[in-house]
Amino acid sequence: MSLHLPIRRTSTTALSNPTRTTFICTQCRHATLLRRPKRPYTFTQLITLSDGSTFTHRTTSPVSVYRSTRDTRNAPMWNPSSEKLRN
Repeated sequence: MSLHLPIRRTSTTALSNPTRTTFICTQCRHATLLRRPKRPYTFTQLITLSDGSTFTHRTTSPVSVYRSTRDTRNAPMWNPSSEKLRN
């Protein structure tokens, strides 16, 4: 919001041109509103791997228990020396 105030000069030039007015324009910058980042609600999830081991994890998924069928325990890429994963 800026404030404009008309000021009349009472000098010799003002007498010759009485309709001329001067405005004082002050620049007013308000602070911009910085909003907090929206963070989604996270749930505690129990993850069960294929070998039976479990651990808890915070995630946005509302499923309370996640059972993985393919993970680092039973993938031949992660366990190339495992005999039970070979064809």
